[in-house]
Amino acid sequence: MTLTQLRYLTAIVDCGFSISQAARVLHTSQPGISRQIRLLEQQLGTAILARNSGRIIGLTESGARVVHTARRVINDMESLALMSQEYLTQESGTFTIGTLHTYALSLLPGALAAMHAQYPQVVIDVRQITLPQSIAQVQDGELDIAITIGEPPIESNLIALHVVDIPLQLLVPEGHELTSRTDLGLADLLDYPMICLRSSTTSWGVSSVYKANGYDLRPAAYAMDASVMRSLVANGLGIAVLPASLPTVSGTETLPVSHLFPPSSINALINPNRFVRGYVYAFLESLASQWTRNEVDFEIRNALFGTPTAGVKKDKA
Repeated sequence: MTLTQLRYLTAIVDCGFSISQAARVLHTSQPGISRQIRLLEQQLGTAILARNSGRIIGLTESGARVVHTARRVINDMESLALMSQEYLTQESGTFTIGTLHTYALSLLPGALAAMHAQYPQVVIDVRQITLPQSIAQVQDGELDIAITIGEPPIESNLIALHVVDIPLQLLVPEGHELTSRTDLGLADLLDYPMICLRSSTTSWGVSSVYKANGYDLRPAAYAMDASVMRSLVANGLGIAVLPASLPTVSGTETLPVSHLFPPSSINALINPNRFVRGYVYAFLESLASQWTRNEVDFEIRNALFGTPTAGVKKDKA
């Protein structure tokens, strides 16, 4: 049994059980992949791929377990390679982090600056992406970490480290009539169009609150960028519900609405199957002081060897 065989197997699964597509992705030949998979099945003494008239249609029950183990072995090997590189270049590298634009503006700058002060040779790569993209890229090792709203599904096998709960605020144009209201209620917002985030983030939570109370959200515009949303509000296009961590901009005013909408629960996602570099630990502790290296390692060990809890929010605060 070889690592190459395991890579071939996982590539077949990732390519929708198409050996020809897997061969193109791996830059090898289709017969070579087929031969290695048959050899792997012989070595294990079990069928891995379910076939119908010679066509691969999925995994057998034992095959599913083999693929799960194969992915872990591949991740472990990649982690060993990273560990070796860490020992050789402990003070340098590229720290790749995925997040929504909103939190790239408000949460990350201070923590990234503190981490970079400890590791000045590290290059920081901030990618503004959605939650589904974050999950996939942390799983694949394209991201060291992702900062998200909410939690990944349990089957993602990722750890969600709770960072902070950020209350929401209502952003309105300067001098807006809502600023004169006291004890603002949800019904008071119904007559005003809403600027919404186009992703599974704050605006969806706002929409859920509206629906739970029997109201329909009245969208004026959708945007993925908090800066664009704030500019639209400043120009009178509508109102918006945004995290209170964002600074105000000229031409707008903010109103408290934490009694109307639940806070945004912010988590840091990491892959327990991948080697965590020193500067990732430094960033996590700068972002949320409760996540020391020992605490993060405890969660990783628990995910790998303890009761399966990956994907469940953990908070040491």
